[in-house]
Amino acid sequence: MYCLSLLKKMFLSLVLLVGAAPAQSILSAQYPLGLKMFVGSGSSASMGGTGIGTIMDQNTHLLNPANLGYVKRNVFSGFFDLSLTRIADNSTSSYFSSFTPNQISFAFNANAFGVLSMGLIQDADATIKFQNRSPFYYAGLSDSLEMSFIRNGGMTSWQVGWGYNVLKKVAIGLSYSYKYINLTDSRRQILYGPGGIKSSRDSVSAIGSMNVLRGGIMAPVGPIVAGLTLEYPFEAQIDKVHGFYSNGNSNDVEASQATIKLAPSGGFGLSYSPNSQWLYALDYSMILWDHYLSGGVLGSTEVNNTHSFSAGAQFVPAQNVLAPKYWETIAYRAGIRYAQLPAKENSELGLTIGGGLPLGSDGLLDIILGYTNRSGGASVSFKEQVFSVSVGISGGKKWSKSSRDSY
Repeated sequence: MYCLSLLKKMFLSLVLLVGAAPAQSILSAQYPLGLKMFVGSGSSASMGGTGIGTIMDQNTHLLNPANLGYVKRNVFSGFFDLSLTRIADNSTSSYFSSFTPNQISFAFNANAFGVLSMGLIQDADATIKFQNRSPFYYAGLSDSLEMSFIRNGGMTSWQVGWGYNVLKKVAIGLSYSYKYINLTDSRRQILYGPGGIKSSRDSVSAIGSMNVLRGGIMAPVGPIVAGLTLEYPFEAQIDKVHGFYSNGNSNDVEASQATIKLAPSGGFGLSYSPNSQWLYALDYSMILWDHYLSGGVLGSTEVNNTHSFSAGAQFVPAQNVLAPKYWETIAYRAGIRYAQLPAKENSELGLTIGGGLPLGSDGLLDIILGYTNRSGGASVSFKEQVFSVSVGISGGKKWSKSSRDSY
């Protein structure tokens, strides 16, 4: 809460230090790892982030590793986000832009051995960069005090996955993630006065890696597909360096280690396709923060568990027409998402609309427009509004033929 209080005092005269940078969010200063990024395809993003129970090649292993069991070709998928964030406090507001590459992943059909996948993912972004300079009076002298708060880093991961279709019906899948955390919080004060310039900086860095396993299952029943996924992170050691610097000199530096554990999570999803034109999807997810260990290194959280709900729909005008017009082959999508955030009374509500534009016979370009309203509850006056333009690109080829499948 100290971070949030400090940033609130700065808000009336915020200065963005980097014009185009990763995501900026004052409220995320309360969250252990900053903002959680959406990790999926553009197709799922345009449907509110659904996908746990939806069969889509371009999702590879990302939302449910069991999805790989239905992939019959070699696939690549990428998702990128360009956002404009408006942070408002009563009648005052500031704007920040950001560009974030969320994920790039690949899936390879190994026929009788199932489907293998790999990806590079940005899981969380904790970047905040603000500064404030104001008059400072002491002992009858007029000085100028500059204060800044800078948080850099987040969490990224290398992931591999495997999926298998049992009797061409139920699919199972597993994925492994090697997650890397690198966070630095720095609070700096510079006093400009007749006696010269005096500066001090309090800095805390946390660096470490951990292993995470995820499993999933998907089962179609007529036009309905149900999916379930569970993620379990293992305990890990993380390094912490706390330093205090005055006028550029190191006055006190302390290094230590701690045991941390990320919060386990799980989700359930349903999709329904009554015909070749329409697809509906619904997801529910939970993060078990009461099993999270900060080790006194990462930030703490006041909540036990957080819940999220998302729903979306897709419409393709001419799915099975021999000679359709191009606009009839576009997948028109819309979605809504509500999520509780890892701080008391914090939540966000998002809306998305988008279109999946076919690229030749094997590619897809998703363009998504999104709006998200993020709130800190009645006790926090900040409101964050995020306007985003996201792009997903995917495609693939069936390079091999098994004895079970036909073109």
